[in-house]
Amino acid sequence: MTPEIWYATLPPVTKSYFTLCIATTLLLKAYSSAASWMALDWDSVWQGQIWRLSSHFFVFGSLFQSAYQIALIGHYFRSLETDLLKSDRSGSGRGGVDFLLLLVIGCIIINVIGMSVWKVLHWGGPMLLFIVIMVWCRRQPDSQSSFFGLSVKRRWIVWCNIFVLFVLDSNWTLAIAGAVVGWMLDGVMTWMRQRQLMEQDGGLGLSSLLPPSLVDAAIRFGVGRKVEAWQVNRAPGWTLGNGSGTDGTGSGASPSSSNTASNSTHPSSSTDVHQQ
Repeated sequence: MTPEIWYATLPPVTKSYFTLCIATTLLLKAYSSAASWMALDWDSVWQGQIWRLSSHFFVFGSLFQSAYQIALIGHYFRSLETDLLKSDRSGSGRGGVDFLLLLVIGCIIINVIGMSVWKVLHWGGPMLLFIVIMVWCRRQPDSQSSFFGLSVKRRWIVWCNIFVLFVLDSNWTLAIAGAVVGWMLDGVMTWMRQRQLMEQDGGLGLSSLLPPSLVDAAIRFGVGRKVEAWQVNRAPGWTLGNGSGTDGTGSGASPSSSNTASNSTHPSSSTDVHQQ
């Protein structure tokens, strides 16, 4: 799959965040002084610089550090959003709204942490990334994934990535904090689904907390675009497999004479391809 086709087939929320992260990284490479205007600083926020509540989620450090973590975004954000879109039993595209709400809730939690218990928190991008990775890992924790050629159970992938960041001395403390928040958040969502406080529709169920009119508006805007709407842009001769990998579901796309995608409600994991 060429980079152009890979980018074209990114689901909408992942594509937007991925693009903004790359643009921000290039901006900071050209104008490093802009970082001082993007960091989360509550004194500045109270003085009216409210853009800081969101701008710090697009920064990941140096160019090398950013490249690795943005690569993780391209893989795990795509994989989770695709999984939620495909597992939406209603077929309405609410899985995309679930994914967007997960990011919004994660951003709110990180900002609250930065305001209250961790006042030196200035960059939330790594934390948000590992919230998503942890939720992705817990959806099918016992499925096998490939991490740099090693077969690893999905439940350990988040800690493997944290170890890599530790070796690179790159935001590993923020990554651990994000993983812990993701673990707690996924536990709360699971509890709410079990108590039928949220719908068990195959996704996260977060969209059931919103008024239906708001969910419908988000879907019309393109947030919950159905999987089929962008699968057709994939490379000829390739089909989406069950599980999770380079196709965005997390299982590698594989050559096939058939051009039909799998219709399983919960894609079963086979082998993940960890894209860098």
